[in-house]
Amino acid sequence: MRFLVAVVSAIALAGALERPLAAQCTEVRRDIEYHCRYRALDPRHQDVSFTRLSDNSVRASSLDGSDADAELVLETLVPFGWVTMVATFSGDGEYAMVSRLRPSCPRDATGIDCSFGRITMWIAHHQGNEWVHLNLAHYGLGRNSEVHGWSTWLHSELAVFNALVRDDGTGWATRQEENTTQAYAMRILAGGRVMVEPFARAQLWRDDCLTGRLSAQFSPESGRCFAGQRMSMVRRCYSDPVNPENFSWWNTRTMDTPQSGSCIEGGQILVPVLRTYVVELDAECRPTRTFDQMEPAHKPDFGPRYRLMGNVPEWGEMLSAISPDGQWLAVAINEVDARQIADACSGFKLNLSDPANPTSGNALRLTHVCRLDASLRCANAPTPMTVRFDPPEGLPLPTFVWPFVLTTMERGVLGAPLVRGLARFSIDGKVVPIAFGVDAIGAQAIPRSPTSAGRRRAVVH
Repeated sequence: MRFLVAVVSAIALAGALERPLAAQCTEVRRDIEYHCRYRALDPRHQDVSFTRLSDNSVRASSLDGSDADAELVLETLVPFGWVTMVATFSGDGEYAMVSRLRPSCPRDATGIDCSFGRITMWIAHHQGNEWVHLNLAHYGLGRNSEVHGWSTWLHSELAVFNALVRDDGTGWATRQEENTTQAYAMRILAGGRVMVEPFARAQLWRDDCLTGRLSAQFSPESGRCFAGQRMSMVRRCYSDPVNPENFSWWNTRTMDTPQSGSCIEGGQILVPVLRTYVVELDAECRPTRTFDQMEPAHKPDFGPRYRLMGNVPEWGEMLSAISPDGQWLAVAINEVDARQIADACSGFKLNLSDPANPTSGNALRLTHVCRLDASLRCANAPTPMTVRFDPPEGLPLPTFVWPFVLTTMERGVLGAPLVRGLARFSIDGKVVPIAFGVDAIGAQAIPRSPTSAGRRRAVVH
Protein backbone atom coordinates (compact mmCIF):
# COMPACT_ATOMS: atom_id res chain seq x y z
CA MET A 1 0.00 0.00 0.00
CA ARG A 2 0.97 3.65 -0.13
CA PHE A 3 2.26 3.41 3.44
CA LEU A 4 4.97 0.97 2.35
CA VAL A 5 5.92 3.10 -0.66
CA ALA A 6 6.21 6.16 1.58
CA VAL A 7 8.49 4.37 4.06
CA VAL A 8 10.78 2.97 1.39
CA SER A 9 10.91 6.23 -0.54
CA ALA A 10 11.73 8.22 2.58
CA ILE A 11 14.27 5.87 4.11
CA ALA A 12 15.23 2.67 2.37
CA LEU A 13 16.30 4.14 -0.93
CA ALA A 14 18.68 6.64 0.62
CA GLY A 15 20.10 4.12 3.09
CA ALA A 16 20.48 1.31 0.60
CA LEU A 17 22.01 3.32 -2.18
CA GLU A 18 24.57 4.87 0.18
CA ARG A 19 25.80 1.64 1.78
CA PRO A 20 25.05 -1.42 -0.37
CA LEU A 21 26.71 -4.73 0.44
CA ALA A 22 29.30 -6.04 -1.96
CA ALA A 23 26.67 -8.38 -3.34
CA GLN A 24 27.76 -11.84 -4.46
CA CYS A 25 25.21 -11.86 -7.26
CA THR A 26 25.26 -12.10 -11.04
CA GLU A 27 22.85 -10.68 -13.58
CA VAL A 28 21.56 -13.44 -15.88
CA ARG A 29 18.89 -11.39 -17.67
CA ARG A 30 18.53 -7.71 -16.89
CA ASP A 31 15.42 -6.92 -14.84
CA ILE A 32 14.31 -10.56 -15.02
CA GLU A 33 16.74 -13.00 -13.41
CA TYR A 34 19.58 -12.75 -10.88
CA HIS A 35 21.59 -15.45 -9.12
CA CYS A 36 23.10 -14.86 -5.67
CA ARG A 37 25.11 -16.91 -3.22
CA TYR A 38 22.91 -19.22 -1.15
CA ARG A 39 22.68 -18.38 2.53
CA ALA A 40 20.45 -20.69 4.51
CA LEU A 41 17.39 -19.75 6.49
CA ASP A 42 16.48 -22.14 9.30
CA PRO A 43 12.76 -21.94 10.19
CA ARG A 44 13.39 -24.17 13.21
CA HIS A 45 15.44 -21.45 14.92
CA GLN A 46 14.61 -18.23 13.07
CA ASP A 47 11.08 -16.87 13.35
CA VAL A 48 11.20 -13.40 11.81
CA SER A 49 12.69 -11.84 8.68
CA PHE A 50 13.09 -8.17 7.80
CA THR A 51 14.75 -5.84 5.31
CA ARG A 52 17.69 -3.97 6.80
CA LEU A 53 17.61 -0.30 5.81
CA SER A 54 21.34 0.40 5.97
CA ASP A 55 22.34 -2.17 3.33
CA ASN A 56 18.98 -3.31 1.84
CA SER A 57 19.68 -6.96 2.63
CA VAL A 58 17.09 -9.41 3.96
CA ARG A 59 17.97 -10.79 7.40
CA ALA A 60 16.49 -13.46 9.64
CA SER A 61 16.56 -13.66 13.40
CA SER A 62 14.82 -14.94 16.48
CA LEU A 63 12.72 -12.64 18.63
CA ASP A 64 15.16 -13.39 21.42
CA GLY A 65 18.15 -12.35 19.30
CA SER A 66 19.85 -9.02 18.70
CA ASP A 67 20.77 -7.01 15.61
CA ALA A 68 24.18 -8.66 15.72
CA ASP A 69 22.50 -12.09 15.64
CA ALA A 70 20.40 -11.30 12.54
CA GLU A 71 21.81 -13.47 9.76
CA LEU A 72 22.09 -12.44 6.13
CA VAL A 73 19.79 -14.54 3.91
CA LEU A 74 19.12 -12.56 0.71
CA GLU A 75 21.74 -10.22 -0.76
CA THR A 76 20.74 -6.79 -2.00
CA LEU A 77 20.22 -6.26 -5.72
CA VAL A 78 20.97 -2.53 -5.40
CA PRO A 79 24.15 -2.83 -7.56
CA PHE A 80 21.76 -3.80 -10.39
CA GLY A 81 19.33 -0.97 -9.58
CA TRP A 82 16.71 -3.03 -7.71
CA VAL A 83 15.70 -2.12 -4.15
CA THR A 84 14.16 -4.75 -1.88
CA MET A 85 11.08 -3.85 0.17
CA VAL A 86 9.56 -6.92 1.86
CA ALA A 87 10.45 -10.63 1.78
CA THR A 88 8.05 -13.35 2.95
CA PHE A 89 9.50 -16.86 3.32
CA SER A 90 7.78 -20.20 2.91
CA GLY A 91 7.58 -22.56 5.86
CA ASP A 92 10.44 -24.74 4.61
CA GLY A 93 12.73 -21.75 4.08
CA GLU A 94 13.34 -22.71 0.44
CA TYR A 95 11.34 -19.93 -1.23
CA ALA A 96 10.65 -16.26 -0.62
CA MET A 97 8.23 -13.83 -2.22
CA VAL A 98 10.12 -10.53 -2.49
CA SER A 99 8.74 -7.13 -3.49
CA ARG A 100 11.17 -4.81 -5.25
CA LEU A 101 11.28 -1.66 -7.35
CA ARG A 102 13.86 -0.11 -9.64
CA PRO A 103 13.85 3.68 -9.02
CA SER A 104 15.89 4.40 -12.17
CA CYS A 105 13.48 2.56 -14.46
CA PRO A 106 12.38 4.75 -17.39
CA ARG A 107 8.77 5.95 -17.25
CA ASP A 108 8.37 5.87 -21.03
CA ALA A 109 7.79 2.81 -23.24
CA THR A 110 11.39 1.65 -22.78
CA GLY A 111 10.66 0.97 -19.09
CA ILE A 112 8.27 -1.93 -19.68
CA ASP A 113 10.74 -4.64 -18.53
CA CYS A 114 11.11 -3.00 -15.11
CA SER A 115 7.39 -2.11 -14.94
CA PHE A 116 8.02 1.66 -15.24
CA GLY A 117 9.49 1.90 -11.75
CA ARG A 118 6.45 0.41 -10.00
CA ILE A 119 6.70 -2.22 -7.26
CA THR A 120 7.11 -5.73 -8.65
CA MET A 121 6.88 -9.21 -7.08
CA TRP A 122 9.75 -11.68 -7.34
CA ILE A 123 10.23 -15.27 -6.25
CA ALA A 124 13.58 -16.28 -4.79
CA HIS A 125 14.20 -20.01 -4.64
CA HIS A 126 17.04 -22.14 -3.38
CA GLN A 127 18.69 -24.04 -6.20
CA GLY A 128 22.03 -25.76 -5.54
CA ASN A 129 24.39 -23.23 -3.98
CA GLU A 130 22.38 -20.19 -5.15
CA TRP A 131 19.29 -18.14 -4.50
CA VAL A 132 17.69 -17.68 -7.94
CA HIS A 133 15.59 -14.50 -8.17
CA LEU A 134 12.89 -14.30 -10.86
CA ASN A 135 10.71 -11.26 -11.64
CA LEU A 136 7.11 -12.55 -11.74
CA ALA A 137 6.14 -9.67 -14.05
CA HIS A 138 7.86 -11.81 -16.70
CA TYR A 139 6.41 -15.10 -15.48
CA GLY A 140 2.68 -14.71 -16.00
CA LEU A 141 1.69 -11.63 -13.98
CA GLY A 142 2.35 -9.11 -16.76
CA ARG A 143 4.96 -6.37 -17.17
CA ASN A 144 2.42 -3.53 -17.06
CA SER A 145 1.61 -4.24 -13.42
CA GLU A 146 2.16 -3.14 -9.85
CA VAL A 147 2.00 -4.99 -6.55
CA HIS A 148 1.44 -3.40 -3.16
CA GLY A 149 4.32 -5.26 -1.58
CA TRP A 150 2.46 -7.82 0.54
CA SER A 151 2.37 -11.60 0.10
CA THR A 152 1.56 -14.66 2.19
CA TRP A 153 2.06 -18.43 1.82
CA LEU A 154 -0.93 -20.79 2.00
CA HIS A 155 1.35 -23.82 1.72
CA SER A 156 4.89 -24.49 0.49
CA GLU A 157 3.86 -24.38 -3.19
CA LEU A 158 1.25 -21.60 -3.17
CA ALA A 159 1.64 -17.94 -2.26
CA VAL A 160 -0.91 -15.15 -2.74
CA PHE A 161 -0.37 -11.41 -3.15
CA ASN A 162 -2.23 -8.31 -4.33
CA ALA A 163 -1.57 -6.72 -7.71
CA LEU A 164 -2.97 -4.37 -10.32
CA VAL A 165 -2.44 -5.58 -13.89
CA ARG A 166 -3.08 -3.93 -17.26
CA ASP A 167 -2.35 -5.19 -20.78
CA ASP A 168 0.97 -4.09 -22.29
CA GLY A 169 0.56 -0.89 -24.24
CA THR A 170 -2.54 0.28 -22.37
CA GLY A 171 -2.82 3.22 -20.00
CA TRP A 172 -2.33 3.11 -16.24
CA ALA A 173 -4.59 3.92 -13.31
CA THR A 174 -4.60 7.67 -12.70
CA ARG A 175 -7.72 8.05 -10.55
CA GLN A 176 -8.27 6.59 -7.09
CA GLU A 177 -11.20 4.42 -8.21
CA GLU A 178 -9.01 2.82 -10.91
CA ASN A 179 -6.72 1.42 -8.21
CA THR A 180 -8.48 -1.94 -7.99
CA THR A 181 -5.77 -4.38 -6.97
CA GLN A 182 -6.94 -8.00 -6.81
CA ALA A 183 -5.64 -11.22 -5.23
CA TYR A 184 -3.21 -13.24 -7.35
CA ALA A 185 -1.68 -16.68 -6.79
CA MET A 186 1.85 -17.87 -7.50
CA ARG A 187 1.87 -21.68 -7.85
CA ILE A 188 4.87 -23.97 -8.16
CA LEU A 189 3.68 -26.81 -10.41
CA ALA A 190 4.96 -30.30 -11.12
CA GLY A 191 8.32 -30.04 -12.83
CA GLY A 192 9.00 -26.76 -11.04
CA ARG A 193 7.16 -24.46 -13.43
CA VAL A 194 5.83 -21.19 -12.02
CA MET A 195 2.26 -20.12 -12.78
CA VAL A 196 0.70 -16.78 -11.82
CA GLU A 197 -3.06 -16.33 -12.07
CA PRO A 198 -5.92 -14.58 -10.25
CA PHE A 199 -6.60 -16.25 -6.91
CA ALA A 200 -10.16 -17.49 -6.30
CA ARG A 201 -11.50 -15.26 -9.06
CA ALA A 202 -15.08 -16.54 -8.79
CA GLN A 203 -15.22 -15.89 -5.05
CA LEU A 204 -13.04 -12.81 -4.45
CA TRP A 205 -12.61 -10.75 -7.64
CA ARG A 206 -14.45 -7.42 -7.54
CA ASP A 207 -13.86 -4.83 -10.27
CA ASP A 208 -15.00 -2.01 -7.98
CA CYS A 209 -12.77 -2.88 -5.01
CA LEU A 210 -9.14 -2.59 -3.96
CA THR A 211 -7.56 -5.60 -2.25
CA GLY A 212 -4.95 -4.75 0.38
CA ARG A 213 -2.71 -6.90 2.52
CA LEU A 214 -3.34 -10.65 2.64
CA SER A 215 -2.16 -12.76 5.60
CA ALA A 216 -2.81 -16.48 6.00
CA GLN A 217 -2.29 -19.41 8.28
CA PHE A 218 0.38 -21.68 6.80
CA SER A 219 -0.73 -25.22 6.02
CA PRO A 220 1.54 -28.03 7.26
CA GLU A 221 0.00 -30.39 4.70
CA SER A 222 2.06 -31.30 1.67
CA GLY A 223 1.13 -29.01 -1.24
CA ARG A 224 -2.42 -28.31 -0.10
CA CYS A 225 -4.51 -26.23 2.25
CA PHE A 226 -6.54 -27.66 5.11
CA ALA A 227 -10.28 -27.32 5.59
CA GLY A 228 -11.00 -24.30 7.76
CA GLN A 229 -7.69 -22.55 7.01
CA ARG A 230 -8.04 -18.79 7.46
CA MET A 231 -6.69 -15.76 5.63
CA SER A 232 -7.24 -12.10 6.46
CA MET A 233 -7.90 -9.70 3.58
CA VAL A 234 -8.04 -5.91 3.58
CA ARG A 235 -10.42 -4.33 1.10
CA ARG A 236 -12.14 -1.07 0.20
CA CYS A 237 -14.92 -0.67 -2.36
CA TYR A 238 -15.66 2.43 -4.39
CA SER A 239 -19.30 1.50 -5.02
CA ASP A 240 -20.35 1.65 -1.35
CA PRO A 241 -23.00 4.26 -0.49
CA VAL A 242 -21.43 7.67 0.18
CA ASN A 243 -21.91 8.38 3.87
CA PRO A 244 -19.61 8.99 6.90
CA GLU A 245 -19.51 5.25 7.67
CA ASN A 246 -18.01 4.48 4.26
CA PHE A 247 -16.20 7.61 3.06
CA SER A 248 -14.16 10.53 4.37
CA TRP A 249 -12.82 13.64 2.67
CA TRP A 250 -9.04 13.92 2.60
CA ASN A 251 -7.05 17.19 2.80
CA THR A 252 -9.80 19.58 3.91
CA ARG A 253 -9.28 22.39 6.42
CA THR A 254 -12.76 21.71 7.81
CA MET A 255 -13.82 18.09 8.13
CA ASP A 256 -16.12 16.83 5.37
CA THR A 257 -16.06 20.25 3.67
CA PRO A 258 -14.05 20.13 0.43
CA GLN A 259 -14.77 23.82 -0.20
CA SER A 260 -12.88 24.79 2.99
CA GLY A 261 -9.42 24.67 1.40
CA SER A 262 -6.45 22.31 1.72
CA CYS A 263 -4.13 21.34 4.56
CA ILE A 264 -1.29 20.72 2.09
CA GLU A 265 -0.85 21.64 -1.56
CA GLY A 266 -3.25 19.77 -3.83
CA GLY A 267 -6.93 19.00 -4.06
CA GLN A 268 -9.34 16.91 -2.03
CA ILE A 269 -10.23 13.24 -2.42
CA LEU A 270 -13.29 11.35 -1.19
CA VAL A 271 -11.68 8.23 0.30
CA PRO A 272 -13.50 4.93 0.98
CA VAL A 273 -12.90 3.07 4.23
CA LEU A 274 -10.56 0.06 4.48
CA ARG A 275 -12.06 -2.99 6.17
CA THR A 276 -10.58 -6.35 7.13
CA TYR A 277 -12.32 -9.63 6.27
CA VAL A 278 -11.44 -13.18 7.31
CA VAL A 279 -11.63 -15.67 4.46
CA GLU A 280 -12.10 -19.36 5.28
CA LEU A 281 -10.66 -21.89 2.80
CA ASP A 282 -11.36 -25.52 1.98
CA ALA A 283 -8.67 -28.19 1.45
CA GLU A 284 -8.31 -27.08 -2.20
CA CYS A 285 -7.57 -23.50 -1.10
CA ARG A 286 -10.95 -22.24 -2.32
CA PRO A 287 -12.86 -19.69 -0.21
CA THR A 288 -15.97 -21.27 1.28
CA ARG A 289 -17.93 -18.03 0.71
CA THR A 290 -17.94 -15.31 -1.92
CA PHE A 291 -16.91 -11.80 -0.96
CA ASP A 292 -20.53 -10.62 -1.16
CA GLN A 293 -21.39 -13.15 1.55
CA MET A 294 -18.70 -11.90 3.94
CA GLU A 295 -18.97 -9.42 6.79
CA PRO A 296 -15.96 -7.41 7.98
CA ALA A 297 -14.29 -8.82 11.07
CA HIS A 298 -14.99 -5.49 12.76
CA LYS A 299 -16.81 -2.40 11.53
CA PRO A 300 -14.37 0.52 11.64
CA ASP A 301 -15.25 3.45 13.90
CA PHE A 302 -16.12 6.53 11.88
CA GLY A 303 -15.86 9.39 14.37
CA PRO A 304 -13.53 12.30 13.51
CA ARG A 305 -10.62 10.71 15.38
CA TYR A 306 -10.61 7.80 12.91
CA ARG A 307 -11.60 9.55 9.68
CA LEU A 308 -8.99 12.33 9.73
CA MET A 309 -5.95 11.39 7.64
CA GLY A 310 -2.40 12.52 7.01
CA ASN A 311 -0.39 12.58 3.78
CA VAL A 312 -1.45 9.06 2.80
CA PRO A 313 -5.18 9.12 1.91
CA GLU A 314 -6.24 5.93 3.71
CA TRP A 315 -8.42 5.32 6.73
CA GLY A 316 -10.13 2.41 8.47
CA GLU A 317 -8.69 -0.94 9.56
CA MET A 318 -5.76 -2.03 7.41
CA LEU A 319 -2.47 -3.97 7.17
CA SER A 320 -4.05 -6.91 8.98
CA ALA A 321 -2.40 -10.18 10.04
CA ILE A 322 -3.85 -13.46 11.32
CA SER A 323 -2.30 -15.62 14.03
CA PRO A 324 -0.82 -19.07 13.23
CA ASP A 325 -3.76 -20.81 14.93
CA GLY A 326 -6.30 -18.60 13.10
CA GLN A 327 -7.89 -17.46 16.35
CA TRP A 328 -6.52 -13.91 16.58
CA LEU A 329 -6.55 -10.94 14.22
CA ALA A 330 -4.33 -7.86 14.30
CA VAL A 331 -5.27 -4.70 12.42
CA ALA A 332 -3.72 -1.25 12.15
CA ILE A 333 -6.35 1.42 12.72
CA ASN A 334 -5.94 4.93 11.31
CA GLU A 335 -6.42 7.63 13.93
CA VAL A 336 -5.22 11.01 15.16
CA ASP A 337 -4.47 12.22 18.67
CA ALA A 338 -7.82 12.47 20.49
CA ARG A 339 -6.75 15.87 21.87
CA GLN A 340 -6.49 17.32 18.36
CA ILE A 341 -9.68 16.28 16.59
CA ALA A 342 -10.91 19.88 16.41
CA ASP A 343 -8.11 20.51 13.89
CA ALA A 344 -9.05 18.78 10.61
CA CYS A 345 -5.40 19.07 9.49
CA SER A 346 -4.00 17.39 12.61
CA GLY A 347 -3.21 14.15 10.78
CA PHE A 348 -0.68 16.02 8.62
CA LYS A 349 1.07 17.29 11.78
CA LEU A 350 1.31 13.93 13.56
CA ASN A 351 4.01 11.29 13.12
CA LEU A 352 6.14 13.33 10.71
CA SER A 353 8.11 11.56 7.98
CA ASP A 354 10.35 14.63 7.77
CA PRO A 355 11.04 16.23 11.20
CA ALA A 356 11.86 19.52 9.45
CA ASN A 357 8.46 19.68 7.71
CA PRO A 358 5.54 20.32 10.12
CA THR A 359 2.92 18.99 7.67
CA SER A 360 4.70 15.80 6.55
CA GLY A 361 2.73 13.62 8.98
CA ASN A 362 0.82 10.49 8.16
CA ALA A 363 -1.54 10.40 11.17
CA LEU A 364 -1.17 7.15 13.16
CA ARG A 365 -1.62 3.50 12.29
CA LEU A 366 -2.06 1.80 15.66
CA THR A 367 -2.04 -1.98 15.96
CA HIS A 368 -5.10 -3.49 17.66
CA VAL A 369 -5.81 -7.16 18.37
CA CYS A 370 -9.04 -9.15 18.72
CA ARG A 371 -9.99 -12.78 19.20
CA LEU A 372 -12.18 -14.20 16.41
CA ASP A 373 -15.47 -15.94 17.08
CA ALA A 374 -17.05 -18.78 15.09
CA SER A 375 -18.52 -16.31 12.58
CA LEU A 376 -15.00 -15.02 11.71
CA ARG A 377 -15.66 -11.70 13.37
CA CYS A 378 -14.04 -10.04 16.36
CA ALA A 379 -15.64 -11.33 19.54
CA ASN A 380 -15.03 -7.91 21.12
CA ALA A 381 -13.78 -4.53 19.99
CA PRO A 382 -10.09 -4.74 18.99
CA THR A 383 -7.73 -3.89 21.88
CA PRO A 384 -4.98 -1.33 21.15
CA MET A 385 -1.33 -2.11 21.76
CA THR A 386 0.29 0.13 24.36
CA VAL A 387 1.51 3.55 23.19
CA ARG A 388 4.56 4.66 25.19
CA PHE A 389 5.28 8.21 24.04
CA ASP A 390 3.71 11.66 23.88
CA PRO A 391 3.13 12.67 21.09
CA PRO A 392 2.22 9.05 20.32
CA GLU A 393 4.19 6.79 18.03
CA GLY A 394 2.73 4.83 15.13
CA LEU A 395 2.53 1.02 15.35
CA PRO A 396 1.53 0.32 11.75
CA LEU A 397 2.54 -3.14 10.52
CA PRO A 398 1.64 -6.15 12.69
CA THR A 399 2.68 -9.76 12.26
CA PHE A 400 2.23 -12.69 14.65
CA VAL A 401 5.35 -14.41 15.94
CA TRP A 402 3.41 -16.58 18.33
CA PRO A 403 2.65 -15.93 21.14
CA PHE A 404 3.61 -12.33 20.43
CA VAL A 405 2.48 -9.54 18.14
CA LEU A 406 5.42 -7.89 16.42
CA THR A 407 4.90 -4.52 14.76
CA THR A 408 6.98 -1.74 13.29
CA MET A 409 7.27 1.42 15.39
CA GLU A 410 7.78 4.90 13.97
CA ARG A 411 7.80 8.34 15.55
CA GLY A 412 8.50 11.69 13.92
CA VAL A 413 8.36 14.89 15.98
CA LEU A 414 9.18 18.38 14.69
CA GLY A 415 12.85 19.16 15.22
CA ALA A 416 13.72 15.76 16.71
CA PRO A 417 15.48 12.77 15.12
CA LEU A 418 13.23 10.23 13.42
CA VAL A 419 12.77 7.05 15.47
CA ARG A 420 12.00 3.72 13.81
CA GLY A 421 12.21 0.16 15.05
CA LEU A 422 10.20 -2.88 16.06
CA ALA A 423 7.97 -3.37 19.09
CA ARG A 424 6.83 -6.67 20.59
CA PHE A 425 3.64 -7.17 22.59
CA SER A 426 2.09 -10.07 24.39
CA ILE A 427 -1.52 -10.81 23.45
CA ASP A 428 -2.76 -8.75 26.43
CA GLY A 429 -1.01 -5.69 24.96
CA LYS A 430 1.92 -5.52 27.41
CA VAL A 431 5.22 -4.40 25.91
CA VAL A 432 7.88 -7.12 25.83
CA PRO A 433 11.53 -6.01 25.37
CA ILE A 434 13.13 -6.71 22.01
CA ALA A 435 16.80 -6.37 21.17
CA PHE A 436 16.75 -5.84 17.41
CA GLY A 437 14.91 -3.92 14.74
CA VAL A 438 16.27 -0.38 14.88
CA ASP A 439 17.32 -0.69 11.27
CA ALA A 440 14.41 -2.77 9.95
CA ILE A 441 11.33 -2.46 7.77
CA GLY A 442 8.84 -5.04 6.54
CA ALA A 443 9.25 -7.49 9.45
CA GLN A 444 7.45 -10.75 8.63
CA ALA A 445 6.92 -13.92 10.64
CA ILE A 446 8.54 -17.06 9.24
CA PRO A 447 5.90 -19.81 9.32
CA ARG A 448 6.75 -23.17 10.86
CA SER A 449 6.04 -26.28 8.79
CA PRO A 450 6.50 -29.61 10.57
CA THR A 451 6.31 -31.73 7.40
CA SER A 452 7.91 -29.67 4.66
CA ALA A 453 11.55 -29.80 5.80
CA GLY A 454 13.68 -31.38 3.14
CA ARG A 455 11.04 -31.05 0.41
CA ARG A 456 12.43 -28.89 -2.33
CA ARG A 457 11.35 -28.49 -5.93
CA ALA A 458 13.60 -26.52 -8.23
CA VAL A 459 11.78 -23.79 -10.12
CA VAL A 460 12.01 -24.09 -13.89
CA HIS A 461 12.81 -20.80 -15.62
